[in-house]
Amino acid sequence: LYILPSVGISSTQITHVAIATSLASIILTSMSSATAHHKRGNIPFELFNPIFPGIVIGSLSSAFVSEQIASDDLQQAFAIFVVLMA
Repeated sequence: LYILPSVGISSTQITHVAIATSLASIILTSMSSATAHHKRGNIPFELFNPIFPGIVIGSLSSAFVSEQIASDDLQQAFAIFVVLMA
């Protein structure tokens, strides 16, 4: 949130870009972790396959919903979420 304005990201998009960047890094680390667990036989695919459609639908719908929320409101919601998770 503090560095993005210095590289030309507009103030209306800062929170969206910051969250998207964070999620992109989570995707990469999750893929790495899933690969390591798969090599060890720790992924029960019989449980994964039924929930996969929900994961895809939830990801796409949350992207659409977050696009509709103002940057300031999204920043406040994210801050509340982080505090609750801490």
